[in-house]
Amino acid sequence: MSSGGLDEASLDGARRDKGIKKSARAILSRLRAFPPEVWIFFFYLAFTLFLTWPLIIHLRTSVYGYPGDNLGAIWMNWWVKNAGAMGGSATFSPMIGYPFGSSLGFPLEPLVYLESRF
Repeated sequence: MSSGGLDEASLDGARRDKGIKKSARAILSRLRAFPPEVWIFFFYLAFTLFLTWPLIIHLRTSVYGYPGDNLGAIWMNWWVKNAGAMGGSATFSPMIGYPFGSSLGFPLEPLVYLESRF
């Protein structure tokens, strides 16, 4: 024990606490040095990850659409966008059932899915 009433262990602990506080201040000052755009980017990145969390970990195995015909649902979304951009009808496609075309007004995929459930 030292003469001042403090032993070596408490002095080492006090030095360690000062070192931790000093390093924490250094880290915080470095973080404050980032421009606000970086913080905005990380906020939106975290928000996007939060909103897509169940999907974000299964991106290689998950595809939007009905089970069994997922790519058909993606094609349907593309066709609606394409037909709208070209001034055509989103409910009729000449690409399906060529040369006469086919109506897309009431797709039957949801009914097939319901039938397979029973």
